[in-house]
Parts: sequence; C-alpha cells; structure tokens
Amino acid sequence: MKKLSSGFFMLAVIMVQLITTVSCDEGGGGKKSPYNSYAPVLNGKLFYAAEDPDNALYGRELWTSDGTPDGTAMVRNINTTNNAGSYPGYFIVCSGRVFFSADDGENGNELWVSDGTKGGTMLVKDINPDGASIPYNFKIFNSKLYFAANDGTNGAELWVSDGTEAGTFMVRDIYEGKDETSNPDHFTVYRKKLYFSANDGTTNGEELWVSDGTEIGTVIFCNINTVDNGGSSPAGFTELGGSLYFAATDSSGDRELWVTDGIAGDGHTYMVKAFNSTGSGNPDNLRVFDSRLCLTADDGNGNELWVFDPDKQAAVNLDINTADDGDSEPSGFMEFNNRLYFVATDSDGDRELWSTDGTASGTERVANINDTGSSSPDFLTVYDGKLYFTADDGYTGMELWSTDGNTAAIVEDIYSGSDSSNPNAGYYTCQVYNFTFITCNDLMFFAATTGGDDNLYVSDGTADGTGPVTDGPCFF
Repeated sequence: MKKLSSGFFMLAVIMVQLITTVSCDEGGGGKKSPYNSYAPVLNGKLFYAAEDPDNALYGRELWTSDGTPDGTAMVRNINTTNNAGSYPGYFIVCSGRVFFSADDGENGNELWVSDGTKGGTMLVKDINPDGASIPYNFKIFNSKLYFAANDGTNGAELWVSDGTEAGTFMVRDIYEGKDETSNPDHFTVYRKKLYFSANDGTTNGEELWVSDGTEIGTVIFCNINTVDNGGSSPAGFTELGGSLYFAATDSSGDRELWVTDGIAGDGHTYMVKAFNSTGSGNPDNLRVFDSRLCLTADDGNGNELWVFDPDKQAAVNLDINTADDGDSEPSGFMEFNNRLYFVATDSDGDRELWSTDGTASGTERVANINDTGSSSPDFLTVYDGKLYFTADDGYTGMELWSTDGNTAAIVEDIYSGSDSSNPNAGYYTCQVYNFTFITCNDLMFFAATTGGDDNLYVSDGTADGTGPVTDGPCFF
C-alpha cells in the first residue's frame, strides 16, 4: 500500500471536484449498488453513511467529502441520542438535493432530504406519526421521487415526494384495507409512465401495474397469471427496441420471458420465449448488448447465459458449464470494447472472468486468475480504457485487478500478503457503508481496508497511483 504523493493527491482532489451533479435518472436500467444504496455525487461532493471512530458521541450518520481532509465532515448529527446513529440509506439525487431514509430517534425511519449543509438537511415528512414508514424502492419519475412507504394505516403503498411536506403523499392505496400492503416494487420508467409490480389484494395477486403519477392513473396493466391469487411477480424490466422485456410467471406456474409494447389489451403483452419446455426457465439478469437481450436462464440443463434476438425471436444458449445439469451462474454483466464481460463458473467448478460477442464461438474465459480454485471476480467497472474488478488469485487475497481484454493483472496488493483489502465490498465493520466504485475523468475512487480502518482510495490504474487519499479512518 502506498501513500499518494502531494501532486497526485491534489489531482485526486481536482478530479473529485470535477464530478458533476447527478441529474434525475428516469431511465429503466440504471446501474444499482448492493441493497439499492450507493454513494451519490452532488456539487462535487460524495454523500455516504459513516461513523466517526474518534467521537463516540456519534453513530452512523450522513457525511460528505470532496476528497480532502478539510472537505470531509459529518453533514448533520440527525439522531442526537448518544452514539445511536440515524443509519441513512437509499441515497438518490434529484433536482439538486439528496433524498434518503434516516431515523432521528423521535420519528422513526422516515424520508429525509439534504443539500449538503446542516441547515439544508431535514425531515421531509413524518409519514407514519405512530412509528416508522421505512421508505424504500426509490425511483425518479417526472422529476419527483416515487417510493414505497407505510403510513401506519394503509400498509406499504406507492408514495411520491417533491421534497416538501405538502408535496409528499400516497399516490394510491392499491391494496385497500387497514395495514394491508401492496408492496410496490421493481419500478421502471417506460413510455413516460411508471411500471412496477404490486398486489391489490384481490384474486390478481402480484401483477404488472402502471402509473402516470395520479391516483386515477394508477391501475393494473395486465393480469398475467389468472389463477386466483396466483400473481405473475413481474421483475427485471428492461427496454429494448421500444419494447419492455421482463420475467413473469403465467397461469401454468412457469416463469419465462415476457414482453409488452405498453398498450393495454390482448396481443400486446405476451410470453416471448419459453426457455424450459418442462418447467420454468427463470430468466434473470436482463441486459441489453449489441441490440440483443442477454440474460440468464435454465433450460433444464443448468443456469446459463442466453442471447435473445428480438428481430429473429430466437435465443442462443452459450452453455459455459457443459457438465450435466451444470450451472455457470453468469453475473456482473458489463460492456467493454464491444464485448460483454461477466463472471461465470465453468465445468471444473472454477468461477472466473469471461467475455462474449454474443455467439457461442465468441465466448471465452478472459484469464485463469486463480490457478488453484476460483478468483470470484466482482464489481466490474469500465475506467480509462480498461475493465477493473476485484479478484482473489489465491495468494494476495481479494484485491483490485484490471484487464485490457487480453490479459488480467493485479493493480496493487493494497492489504499486503494473503489478506484481502476487499475493494468496493460495500459493507464495512465500522467506518464506511455501501460505498461503491466511482469513476471520474482521470481517477477511480473506491473504499478498501487494511485490517481495521476503511479508507477512501484513489487509483489511476497503476500501482504507484493507487493509495489512500489520507491516513486514518473516515477522513478521506
């Protein structure tokens, strides 16, 4: 592990300050961090949850950093109870402010908003006066925040907020009745409307719903599974070629790939591909690549990577794990150099980095990083002409690696020896929580540990250019 030179440190500061404000994302397939929580960037500062180990009076609270010690500080001690912590989470940026959930110790876990200042960090609304509304599933639509929350009377339902108390209200009580919960989930924006799954408590079960943001305009879109209380549980919404693809369970109980053009009525929402002729294909991890849909599915011979061509209405199984009933369990899809990179398990049981051009002959393992087992790559991120990820070669532990598409190499053994620095692991024992890779111009930011303190690191892709922004926990 290296301490950065003053020149490189100043460059890191400049690059952080150059990060522009994140605008409202109304797309359907934005990149997500573990547990739907990530460190957003607003006005050149990172927002995240942290604890100050040097001050026992504060628990886990809202912090910001511009990459300098002086520019790193707790925004506000939201929960003033000694060392309790407000546990902020579900960060999302819209209209120049950061929305998040937090518990101030008096109102329970509720919706908060911050502009990065103490005075501008406040409770939006005490949605549940008698407890905690526990807002979750945040999504931006029409420059407003849509989410699920429980007001203590209607159960977890669809809510909307413009950041003011008056502008925060329940859109519709989908599952009517006291304490009944529709649990709206899997929000995606398609054709200027909000699509999601919900259970209205009737014989429909969990089905596909749509909303224009009004109570009257929030309706069930399609009852795919017509068995009483069956529910199709639609998920994985991904737009391709003007159509919305997703996984759903039909009346036979089989879960396969479905599509809709956003028009209500017969013939507009249907199963487009059955991967398993004797059961459920269970399509998942839908990702658009080269005008095709890449996904995982099980045809009865194991969970593998498939490529669906909407023009040909046909799918090809790339079958990485050729063992009988072998599962390659592909994950972590990331496009790089006109190829799709991912992590998969081969017939020998080794989990390594793979790539494909969308054809069986063009699918190959990039490198055998761990020659005695699995390197288990994770957190694939494109930065400065290379693909970065974490991996364990069996000798240095889980560390930061990169590839140009031909060979893979460790960037730096941050936690020297066989111990793991766990770059970008996202959940740490004390200091930094749910913090993930952030790339900006000429630098990449991530969190890592050296056996106690979890610090903010920066890297220019070289060993000499990889190190902590500052020494000591939390003060980045």
